[in-house]
Amino acid sequence: MGPSKNDHVLWSRVASLLLTALDTNLYSWGSDKVTK
Repeated sequence: MGPSKNDHVLWSRVASLLLTALDTNLYSWGSDKVTK
């Protein structure tokens, strides 16, 4: 019986993927602004 534990792991991975994607998007947006 560990659905809550599995959910926690899943959400941790999702959150980390989202943060990575957000970080990459912000970085590319920022460098795009700087180069233009």
